[in-house]
Amino acid sequence: MEKVKTLIAGLGNTLVQDDAVGIYVCEKIKPHEMTDIFLCGVDVFRIMNVLNGHKRIILIDAVDAGLTPGAIICLNETGLNKFGNLSRSSHQISMLEAIKLMKLTLPEFQDIEIFFAGIQISGMEFNSPISEEVRISADWLAEVFL
Repeated sequence: MEKVKTLIAGLGNTLVQDDAVGIYVCEKIKPHEMTDIFLCGVDVFRIMNVLNGHKRIILIDAVDAGLTPGAIICLNETGLNKFGNLSRSSHQISMLEAIKLMKLTLPEFQDIEIFFAGIQISGMEFNSPISEEVRISADWLAEVFL
């Protein structure tokens, strides 16, 4: 099996309760030979600055899909496009819109596989810790990547 250089990017706002979950997960993951970790924050376009030969990007973010808090959604790019908007985005532009725009305008982004892991939020209170059910799921997801 061919090794593929992978970028795992955590999205979210650390000042807004469960929206911080993408950052939280990525802070627990350790980079290794073929995997880099990037804390993207709320600006998905920052990924463009760290492509560096990555052939796969795994985006981790909070979602608001009406599921049970802590539920995990894993999608490839096709599934992500079919699923549509998953969040009340605190990002400057929605993650899905940003990916589509990068795919359309950046030649180096054309051959990159995109995957998404989202965790259903429980709350979006300002300056509150990640809710318990979301933290439990985030810890489990981080273990998957270790």
